[in-house]
Amino acid sequence: MSSRDIDQHQLHGIPPVLLRRRDRSPVIPGRTWLVPLLLVACKKDSREDERRPPAAPPAFTWGVPEGWRSETIPFPLEFAPDIPHRGVEELRFAPGFFQSSAPGWWTYAFAWVVSDAGALDMSTLAAELTTYFRGLTATVAHSKKDLPALDLARIRARIGADGHGSVLTYDAFGDGREIQLDVTVAVQPCGAGKAVLFTAAPRGRPPLAPSPREVLDSFRCR
Repeated sequence: MSSRDIDQHQLHGIPPVLLRRRDRSPVIPGRTWLVPLLLVACKKDSREDERRPPAAPPAFTWGVPEGWRSETIPFPLEFAPDIPHRGVEELRFAPGFFQSSAPGWWTYAFAWVVSDAGALDMSTLAAELTTYFRGLTATVAHSKKDLPALDLARIRARIGADGHGSVLTYDAFGDGREIQLDVTVAVQPCGAGKAVLFTAAPRGRPPLAPSPREVLDSFRCR
């Protein structure tokens, strides 16, 4: 996406200076471009357990393909603080993620790299993804005045035992249309914790090259 495209779309209030960054550096938790938007509509919970220093997330490496964008968001997530993990969410967004006419619309890969030692089954992760997308949609929609009413109760993730499933959600970044995402989920050990690896893309869209699956293949725990 060119700088002209970024200025033209403005991504609904996200400062263009944040979007022009072409960061090719190693993964550094805390560098974000979605968080400023999400902070507009939500405040961090002042829970007692958040006052204790969290365990450091497991170390990992994950490259950023040409034209894709990276994002790191710490847990607890501002828009979904009820998801009980500690660590970071690391994301890779396809070019044109916010543009409904682009091949990469709503196409991305992301990883929850967490210090949790317990088991993470698909039923639990489906419930957490439901919370995730409801919180994301509500937060983004709250900062926009041109969206239709969105029925957050309809947002739901369904994940099978094989890690394949779907998410029904809304394009709150765009015009609020309902979208069905095909998703995959996998859990692997990562240091003393876990890495939960996700891919997502709108159903019925032509395959993207590289695909989210191919992008995720370069994720490595140290």
